[in-house]
Amino acid sequence: MKTHQDLKRDDKTSSKTKKERWQIQKSALERKFGETGWQPRKRLSPDALDGIRALHASDPELYCTEALAENFKVSPEAIRRILKAKWKPNEAEIEDRRLRWVRRGVKKWQALAESGMRPPAKWRAMGVGTPNGVKDDRVPKRKKPKSKSNLSWDDVVADIDPDNPGLSISERLL
Repeated sequence: MKTHQDLKRDDKTSSKTKKERWQIQKSALERKFGETGWQPRKRLSPDALDGIRALHASDPELYCTEALAENFKVSPEAIRRILKAKWKPNEAEIEDRRLRWVRRGVKKWQALAESGMRPPAKWRAMGVGTPNGVKDDRVPKRKKPKSKSNLSWDDVVADIDPDNPGLSISERLL
């Protein structure tokens, strides 16, 4: 038979809403990282991210989170997030990420070359660390998608067929 205090204790626990696992994890990460949130110090290349996923998939026992964190010199939290992510880029995004990574490498090696470090041959071929500087024609450019937000009103209404009165103005514009 339950005592009066046991009943009170049951009422308190049942009145509180039970948090889902993701809510508990989110609040723990907020306590851990504070207001700044998750900002890893080290960035891994897309190839390294794919390598981490492939190693873990091949043998999760051998390539556990701690082992991968030690080998790639990142935190276990970073490895956990990499393995948890399910997003896969499409072909255009893969190419865009590759170009961004190359341009990031050029910037990093320029800074290192200015501090006296000799860049690898790949980056020297692009002009990093040479007296002439980086050759823009050798550094790949990103192909940014053109947005239609910069269109003038004349560009928008140019495709409208004025002879088709059956459509509303919104249907004719879209």
